[in-house]
Amino acid sequence: MRLVEEKEAAGSIKKIFEEVKRTLQLPFVPKIFRALAAAPDRLEAVWGELREQVGSGHLDLRSKGVAAFAVSEAMESAYFSPIYASALKRLGVRDEELEEIRRLAALLKQLNRTAADWKLEPEL
Repeated sequence: MRLVEEKEAAGSIKKIFEEVKRTLQLPFVPKIFRALAAAPDRLEAVWGELREQVGSGHLDLRSKGVAAFAVSEAMESAYFSPIYASALKRLGVRDEELEEIRRLAALLKQLNRTAADWKLEPEL
């Protein structure tokens, strides 16, 4: 996958890269957005949705980060898990809290797989 470097970005891609850094409070553009920039329409769609989700709604940024980290852990994402862990640490989440989220995500992943394998229907 080709990554579009920040210095070569122009037009709408450059604008999105600047928004990404500002919105996510990062000094760089994460690789996922640089990869998506190879398909500008996809970058625009993904960033538009993410920008809306991060910047609005009823959940605070920490709660959204916890959810993102838990999903990344459950998906065993070698890319996103450390990114969200780092972001949560910047928001004041301690290492022992991250470990608790990891354990909970792993347990819930296991329970979800078991329920799916056994074709259990919710009783609600």
